[in-house]
Amino acid sequence: MTYLLDKQEQVLLSTMDEKRLNVIFSTYIMDEKKRRVRIRMKVAMAIGVVVVFIAVGSIMVHLLEGLDWIDSFYLTVISVTTVGLLVARGFIYLTELRFERRNRKVANWVLRRKITVQDLAAADTNSDGSISKSDFIVYKLKEMGKITEKDLSEISDQFDALDC
Repeated sequence: MTYLLDKQEQVLLSTMDEKRLNVIFSTYIMDEKKRRVRIRMKVAMAIGVVVVFIAVGSIMVHLLEGLDWIDSFYLTVISVTTVGLLVARGFIYLTELRFERRNRKVANWVLRRKITVQDLAAADTNSDGSISKSDFIVYKLKEMGKITEKDLSEISDQFDALDC
């Protein structure tokens, strides 16, 4: 299953490289900035593959084993969900989608809310009474949860090593 989805993603990405995109493809399937398949499309593909496997499996079990339709469907669903990879992959994509939406909401809230005096004081990292553009950007990134204090200290250490 993972192999099929990865191959599908490679095919879609290869068409992007050849500059043969149409509006529907670039809008709904691919995220051009991140150069990957959109989460919603991954969920839809995973669900679509599960539905196709269950439909084809049910038909094959009905024809080959001579079971009635409900028993064929039951046997196929049990077989597909026992493997678990298909369903688990779908749940992973749904979880990614949920986190992506939550992160977007937090980012929008942080970027659109009014700045208070307390925010300005918190953004003043060196307590000199003024805020540079980089101080403000770092403060907003920390507020959005996109960067942590540990990340900042590692970046600072890296810069200090270059400065020597």
